[in-house]
Amino acid sequence: MTKQLRIVVLGILGRTPVAGVAWQVLHYLVGLLRLGHDVYYVEDTQTWPYDRETGSDDCQYTVNYIERLTTSYGLTDRWAYRPVSQPQVLYGLSEAKLRALTATDVLLALVIWRPASL
Repeated sequence: MTKQLRIVVLGILGRTPVAGVAWQVLHYLVGLLRLGHDVYYVEDTQTWPYDRETGSDDCQYTVNYIERLTTSYGLTDRWAYRPVSQPQVLYGLSEAKLRALTATDVLLALVIWRPASL
């Protein structure tokens, strides 16, 4: 077996909580976990949280969504979310653990790109 890598996946699960985005992020997270790697999910997009019920800047809907998905797929305590509305607050991982992840083997940023002409 190959060496276990620490991999941090950056994504937009909470910013865009729809099935297609969840699938795009989760297939990387779950696949890398199943390959035996030490995997974490981090979301710090500097965009406002999504709340389909109130449209407010309250990030509880987003935090609950990320926590529910990551926990369902074996990433309990392996995720972090920082809301732009409260930059001093971090949900999921502790600040110390997040800082420790800077010494990671792989940083995988999942980017949704759309040409300007579309």
